[in-house]
Amino acid sequence: MKKLFRKLFGKEAPEEQPPAEEQPMPKGMKDNRMEKRLQREIEGLYGNENLTTNLDDTSAKVFLKWAEDRVRNIVTSTEDLDDAAADESMYPRLKAVRRLARYVNQAIADQVAAPELLDKIIEQARVMYGESFAEPDHQKLQAMLMGRSDPSDFIQALKIFLEGDVDGKEADNHQ
Repeated sequence: MKKLFRKLFGKEAPEEQPPAEEQPMPKGMKDNRMEKRLQREIEGLYGNENLTTNLDDTSAKVFLKWAEDRVRNIVTSTEDLDDAAADESMYPRLKAVRRLARYVNQAIADQVAAPELLDKIIEQARVMYGESFAEPDHQKLQAMLMGRSDPSDFIQALKIFLEGDVDGKEADNHQ
């Protein structure tokens, strides 16, 4: 390679320099990037009316608060990534949040049978929560899905089932 360089350019090839260590991004720039990322995703969540089609205002607020918490968690987990890597990392999990919203809507409208809905909800929860997801008791979850009445209560119960329940108190084990 050095001979070819000398022949083409009439001088010695410069010594290859080891790649420079990536400098950490200054905290202010990192914070600004995270704020923009978070704002973009939360605006997308609240701006998508299809996520709450079959929900009344109270139920929509309950669901959107839960979804916003998940979106914040997902976005925050990308703090040390550049934008391209963050988008790649977040995409499947954010998509799972939107899909879960569709399944909640279908459950509220009784558009899907409980056993089929259960599988879909569990599948999206696995993606949304990632490796920390501990599957809930399928029989209890199915009974809850079949006995759904008040949409807000249903959403709260689903959240507790998916995130864990310690002595009847909500516990988020998926940080």
